[in-house]
Formats: sequence, C-alpha cells, structure tokens
Amino acid sequence: MVVKSYNNNIFAVITNLDKKNYNFFKGYNEAQYKELQPYTLLRWLSAVQTDGKDTLHYIHKTNALNEVIFNLSNDKDLALNLLCGCGAGHWVKHAWIAPPKGSKVSKDDETYKNFFHYTDDEWAIKKETLSKDDYAELNKYLGKADKG
Repeated sequence: MVVKSYNNNIFAVITNLDKKNYNFFKGYNEAQYKELQPYTLLRWLSAVQTDGKDTLHYIHKTNALNEVIFNLSNDKDLALNLLCGCGAGHWVKHAWIAPPKGSKVSKDDETYKNFFHYTDDEWAIKKETLSKDDYAELNKYLGKADKG
C-alpha cells in the first residue's frame, strides 16, 4: 500500500487559522502553498468539537464563507485570509466531516425529479407509473438524446 506524504501538517494549518495568523502561509514554499486547498480547510474549520460560543462563532463565519468560497478559486491568498478571519483567536478542536456520498439516483432520474419538482420519495412513486412512451416523450420535451 502506498502512503501519500504531505508537505503540510493539517493540524498546524488549522491551528494557525484558529489563531488568526494571517501570515502563516507567507513563508511556505511553492509545494506547501499549492497543497493548501481553501474548500478543504473550510470543511475542517466548520467541524468544531466544543460547546458554547466557539461553536456558534464557527457556524456563523464558515457558513458566510461557504457561500463564496468557490468564487475565490482564482485568489487563494484572499481565500486563506478569509479563512483566518473565521478563526476564534485561540485553538479549537476540529474534526473532519466527510462530504456526502454520491446519490444513488441516476443523472436521468435526478433530471426528471427536478423537472417535476419532486422529492426522492415522490419521484420513486411517480417513476413506477411512467411507461417507455412517457419517458420518450419526456426526453423529447427536455431535449435529451433518444437512448433507443
């Protein structure tokens, strides 16, 4: 089994973000800097394992940043500075929250479900009532290529 090595210690990076150390990444070499991924760091920051005001602080700050993090993909320095701004000013315990697993609903089913504005359960019921002709008509209406 191959074990990947990293240029950064994630816990040291998170600690610097917690402590609002805006200059922590300035001394990084190119490999270390490239390895810093703002979205991944935001996921770490959002998972606070503490009670009280720190939890509320991180929920408020990371939720606000979550709305714009992808728009900052061309400006990593700004994204890292905003992540520092999310910090509480002192060390806080964080844990990794894995992203949700992919949906078991096919892409076509997802398209149809969204077209009808159905929930997963509603679509499962509706799906049982549709014939091949219904699907063909629906695909034609949606401009999808005929699979036949």
